Amino acid sequence: MLHTDYPASGGSLDQAVLDALELNREETLDFLRENLPTYMDFERWIVEQIGAVDRVKVEAFQHLLLHREHRESKRSEIHELTGCDRSISNGVLLNHLEDWRYAYEVAIVPRKPA
Repeated sequence: MLHTDYPASGGSLDQAVLDALELNREETLDFLRENLPTYMDFERWIVEQIGAVDRVKVEAFQHLLLHREHRESKRSEIHELTGCDRSISNGVLLNHLEDWRYAYEVAIVPRKPA
């Protein structure tokens, strides 16, 4: 249900996750495309690839992820698309609002009575 413009593995955040886990981008995308794994199956595959997970690195990445801010152009784009309060700047929340808007357009709008 991703938006048609969404790449298989986008730029900054997707690549940051792959880099943090030291996963090869193409091998990871191949696994995802060929297996369509559940979340837990994908997690198991990751552990098979990298071995033990460094908890310190995970916690640092989670902190970065939860507290990141989008650049102004990205914030404005999402504010326009969703109509949300322009004071919202947290990247996680804005991404959720954007994803829910696209899901609404795909799942709800086609079923709305004319």
